[in-house]
Amino acid sequence: MSKAIDLIVDSVVRLDVQGMSPSLLLQLQSIATYEDPVWVKEKAKGYPVLEENRYLFSYRRSNNEQFYYFSRGLLESIIEILIRDNYQYVIKNNSVSFSFLPLNFKDPEFLLKYQIRAVDKLLEKNSGLLDSECGSGKTVMMTYLISKIKQPTLIIVDTLEIQNQWVSEFRRHLTLDGRKITIGEIGGGMSKIRPLTVSTFQSLNTFTKDEWNNLNSKFGCIIFDEIQHGASPTIFAIANRSKAKYRYGVSGTIKRRDEREFLIYDAISPRIVSVESSELEAEGRLVSASVKFVPYFGQIKTKFMKIWDEGEAVGRDINWGRIYSDIAENNHRTGLIVSEVVKTAKLGHICLILSPRRAHCEVIFRTLQELDIPSALIMGKIKKDFRLEILKRAKAGDINVIIATNNLAAEGLDIPILSCLHLTMPTSNPLFLKQATGRIRRVLEDKLPPLIVDYVDLNNHIIFGMARSREKTYRKLGYEVLNTVNSLIGGGSSCEKESHGGYDLRIE
Repeated sequence: MSKAIDLIVDSVVRLDVQGMSPSLLLQLQSIATYEDPVWVKEKAKGYPVLEENRYLFSYRRSNNEQFYYFSRGLLESIIEILIRDNYQYVIKNNSVSFSFLPLNFKDPEFLLKYQIRAVDKLLEKNSGLLDSECGSGKTVMMTYLISKIKQPTLIIVDTLEIQNQWVSEFRRHLTLDGRKITIGEIGGGMSKIRPLTVSTFQSLNTFTKDEWNNLNSKFGCIIFDEIQHGASPTIFAIANRSKAKYRYGVSGTIKRRDEREFLIYDAISPRIVSVESSELEAEGRLVSASVKFVPYFGQIKTKFMKIWDEGEAVGRDINWGRIYSDIAENNHRTGLIVSEVVKTAKLGHICLILSPRRAHCEVIFRTLQELDIPSALIMGKIKKDFRLEILKRAKAGDINVIIATNNLAAEGLDIPILSCLHLTMPTSNPLFLKQATGRIRRVLEDKLPPLIVDYVDLNNHIIFGMARSREKTYRKLGYEVLNTVNSLIGGGSSCEKESHGGYDLRIE
């Protein structure tokens, strides 16, 4: 019998491949080699692509090629191959864990059934991904998980605002040996390490090898918030530096539009624990939404850009940047949006308006101010005090409309009183739609039923096709579609088509 293969597990899985058969090596390489979907799409569009960039890898070789280093999420796949080919193996687990911390969750009665179920499923193994949408209490669930693992834990987040949210939840729900807990923070000019520490991705990306050795000597659990960002090489590298025994990820949308989520599975775990919308609705955490499509009859031209390769135009692609800019600068279309916002605000909705263009947000904000519609404009990162002030003013009736950029609202806006969403720009991204519409689905007493107002450009077949795609996504999410996209075709009188039913904006 041949010598058993050592699987050495710490920050990665290390294999001594000396003496392995070419067939086994090929199988091991294949589970960690992917044709990059972004490369495939760019090639299909005619963009110049380099063959050397065609593949993405979740493993690397040592300089002398004696060892292969695989991302830890691939451990079970490696074992399956060894068993299938009748190889003996021994797991030497050098990952880091510590004596239990006396952590306690102060108010377990606060937890809902689906939250307890999800955490119990995650605890069945030392790694996993929690897929749960906005409003489900992801931070609370992971706080409860930490109280069960009782390990020093490093939480990695995308923004300082989300960092503050984690710190607040820890202080609210956890005690350490029955006493108030002190939370460490890395980022925003702070570098304070405690048994529970929250860090930004950006800060850890700058850490030296010695600083990582220090972290690995202190934490037995690492949690990635909004793990869909882990498909970037930077965050993927961070995961492969941690020796913590317990490794978890959290997201409302693990699936990525660039289809690179396989890197998340390799870096963290292929095991997903999902919380479905139906569970949230059953527990009274979310309510379903209705969708109203609003037509715009004006012309929106498709803009193209040339694709160049070594000074020669080799093709063309849609220039979405130009299209979005043209839409944002279209005063008649923006007037239509403003008129619809005014209608919904007067019905008693607290409205959220989303646009990917800052200038577009600013124009809508100024126009609403001129019309005496109490509004707030949110640009850039939201500080906790500012968010609480907006929430307070909205509850008091001093704000009827919040205008924000897409990125901010998709991942950093938590204002439960919102009840109406205005999607002002074309998109066909189901992940964004799920995140954005989740902002208005939170349950709150005396709040109006959630309403999504979606603007459809009828005279551009590409953008119109995106609206049809959005309608399909809304139906998959279980939303009630009040009027179909196809029903808008041919609608509107000549007067309506001329004025677009909106305010005449005269913007300097």
